[in-house]
Amino acid sequence: MEGVTGYKIARPDGWDFYTGKTINYRKSIGKIVKLDQAKIECEEVFTKKINIASAYPNDCFYTDTFTYVKSDDNFHLLGYDAWGEFHYSHRYLLYVSRKRDTIIDKLDCSVYRIKGLPIYEEKRYWGFEELEVIEEIKNLDALFGWKYSEAINPIDPLSQKHKVNQEDIDLLVSWVSLYQSSTLDIIDTVFETIKKRFGSNLRELIWDTLVASTANKTASRIWKELDGTPLDEVPMNNLVKRSFIFSFEALCYAYIGSLFPNIYQWKKIQHKKGEYPFKPAADLWRKGLLPSFDGKIWRLHSGKNAKMVYEERIP
Repeated sequence: MEGVTGYKIARPDGWDFYTGKTINYRKSIGKIVKLDQAKIECEEVFTKKINIASAYPNDCFYTDTFTYVKSDDNFHLLGYDAWGEFHYSHRYLLYVSRKRDTIIDKLDCSVYRIKGLPIYEEKRYWGFEELEVIEEIKNLDALFGWKYSEAINPIDPLSQKHKVNQEDIDLLVSWVSLYQSSTLDIIDTVFETIKKRFGSNLRELIWDTLVASTANKTASRIWKELDGTPLDEVPMNNLVKRSFIFSFEALCYAYIGSLFPNIYQWKKIQHKKGEYPFKPAADLWRKGLLPSFDGKIWRLHSGKNAKMVYEERIP
């Protein structure tokens, strides 16, 4: 294989995701790095880690290392059966196992441009025994092509107060119309579009970041304003809670979708190319106005206590 140039993801402090202490890519700029190769004996077979880098920046979020198996001078398929038992084939070829040793589980990261001679090549990934760290890439919004800086620090809509005006009411009416469309699943539309373009793991990382930083506490504040009881103490078969949760999750996904301005066509919905179809909800979120729905009445909430500032029974 010829030498290639690609991208390598690491923790925000520069250390690898694999162990957090094996390679510091930030301190290795201009140097050659190599994973420690601890061999695991299995009869005459041993497994070996290889360093994964990506041809495209957004593929970095998939995984950090893979494993391959070698016996004598031949490579064998590594895998696990339905019961999790180790096995390997006797086909003589180089193959990287589908077992991912380190799944990237944090959106917050640093990214490096690397080059090297891969010993393994897949459609969008390379595997290296060693690689050279060329530089750290600082502008990750530009690199990834979406609002990374906002995704790792999502807007807390209840951190600001906003007085409702007619423009806000019109946004709410537009959002309700989208939400009530019998042919539209907003969550599925956003999820499937991002998955097709960037992969499901990226969507999950953004969702997890939003939930951990903002969404859970925001939902709890709104529910307390509506019902006066802790959200987690109300059973999910409560119809009012179900209506509230479903509408709130759709709102969160509408906000997530707005982080991808370079997606010009969203799946399963007719809209003008380049126009984000769920912009009304995202605009309300950024203004500090959050819609809620109890199955009958739509409301807008604002401020740290999620005070209700507007309500309307919208048909």
